[in-house]
Amino acid sequence: MLILLIHQQEFSQFLKKRAQLEEEHANSLKKLCKSSHENMQRGEHRGGTFGKAYEEMLMVHERMADNGLMFATSLHQMSEDLNELAQVADKSRKGWKQSGLAAEQRVAELEAAMRKSKSKYDALAEEYDRARTGDTSGRQGGKMFGFKGHKSGAQHEEDLLRKAQAAEQDYQGKVQVAASERSELEAKTRPETVQALQDLIRECDSGLALQMQKFGKRFANSCWGIMVFNMVCSLL
Repeated sequence: MLILLIHQQEFSQFLKKRAQLEEEHANSLKKLCKSSHENMQRGEHRGGTFGKAYEEMLMVHERMADNGLMFATSLHQMSEDLNELAQVADKSRKGWKQSGLAAEQRVAELEAAMRKSKSKYDALAEEYDRARTGDTSGRQGGKMFGFKGHKSGAQHEEDLLRKAQAAEQDYQGKVQVAASERSELEAKTRPETVQALQDLIRECDSGLALQMQKFGKRFANSCWGIMVFNMVCSLL
């Protein structure tokens, strides 16, 4: 996609510079024809076969200059059309890229939150299992509890169970949300983004090909005008 946009910009710049050259040449040619025609109005150049042939040649050159200006105008328009197409396509490309990356980032963040939630649930479940089985390896200093401590231990066990159940629910909720978002990403967002970018590529490619065809046709017509001029000169 980026390469195609670069190609469009390159051809657009070529058309712009080519139009400037053509315009400069046509204006210079018109000035030359004007000054030559003024010179021919002098008495020493009036009349005769040379004067007539020379005036006809100048008229042909003036038509060539007019055709050159028309050619330059069309090249300027083609350059502007390509620029506009490239700008619209690039803006659309950036928009699809931004929305696609945002969707990818959202799924990544949801899955990261899901993994974090699972770690929290696993830690609480392990701690609850130790409290339930009476495993004191995780208790500070390996202290044993008396009756009062046993009551506190039971309360601690219930508290851990409650926290573990809440963590499990939170984890399952995050699993569902992450799975739903990933499913939409893979089934909808990614295909739509790819399709949109492919459509942009085809549109840019068609636009570039069209402008190149126009240039070829107009250039051929310009060359045909030169050939006609050469034919006229050969008849003089």
